[in-house]
Amino acid sequence: MHIARIAAAPGFLSLYFNKTSLLLCRTSSSRGIFSSPSLPMASQDGDSDPGSTVSVGLEPFCFRQFDDPKYPGTRIPLDKDSFMKKVSSRQDRYTGYLARRPEELPVLSRWLPASLVQHQLVRAKYLDLILYSREQIAKENAAMSKNEEVIDTSQPEWFIVAIKAQNEPFELPMNPITIMRNALIEEGGSGVSVNREAYGRSVEYWSKHVVVQDDNE
Repeated sequence: MHIARIAAAPGFLSLYFNKTSLLLCRTSSSRGIFSSPSLPMASQDGDSDPGSTVSVGLEPFCFRQFDDPKYPGTRIPLDKDSFMKKVSSRQDRYTGYLARRPEELPVLSRWLPASLVQHQLVRAKYLDLILYSREQIAKENAAMSKNEEVIDTSQPEWFIVAIKAQNEPFELPMNPITIMRNALIEEGGSGVSVNREAYGRSVEYWSKHVVVQDDNE
């Protein structure tokens, strides 16, 4: 579930889940609050803030959507307690701090569980193979281990370090956080400085796309 402030309307939150949009009004009044689950809060521009929560209650003005069979607006086919428990359970679980391997620093990542978009998933048309030279591998290993760089010429000239499934016949932009991490070779990056133009293309692409991950990962 995504929680965000309605633009130019302080005091309102919009909650979205399963294609249902609900509009709740926060109030300082204590009258008739039905229950108060804690939910992740969003910043003013709508970006999630994993470190902040907001309590949400059911205002009596909303009771008619549960209790009044003649109410002409949206009717909720649940009792109020069940509804609030469902709201509480639909917290934003799709961001987290992840590391690709134990020796790297975890970074904030976002994804969608495969079960939510199963009907939209298709078999990828292409596999994009990411290769590093043995010299680059030796350079990164030395930086991570704080040891001297050693190039073993008996090893293959190139190593596959990642395999990306995609539908486009061209190289997709790296995720912005990957570009940032690549500048930090001691933290698992490639040692390539941030290119602002490439970073801008990455932001443009990943603002419209998201990784899909198996639910049990």
